Amino acid sequence: MERYVWVRNARLKFADMLNTAAYGSERIVILRRGEELCFVGGLADLDYLRRHRPLSRFPEPPPIPPEPTETEIDLERCEENVRFLERLRRTHWAGDSLEHEISEERAAIEEVRRALMRN
Repeated sequence: MERYVWVRNARLKFADMLNTAAYGSERIVILRRGEELCFVGGLADLDYLRRHRPLSRFPEPPPIPPEPTETEIDLERCEENVRFLERLRRTHWAGDSLEHEISEERAAIEEVRRALMRN
């Protein structure tokens, strides 16, 4: 059996509506502006839906990764700089004169990584 309830009444009688759906074995259809909006049903209805309609047509979007922090941005910049300097050294544009600068950049990278690990 189905019972139709307007959104306004559903807000006012939410606890009663849940109890009716859960223990009274009734489906409660919520209406907005005369159109069916959703329904509240018991566990039997939920089990049926899970068996016969396991997937949604519109899956949840993947979570958005958090924005990188200033420290992470600095770390990426330092790593990119080291890769560039090592590429220069390998192509013999600068010879062995970059060793000191590369070692300083690697030390800076390790310092930033330690700071990230502490947080």
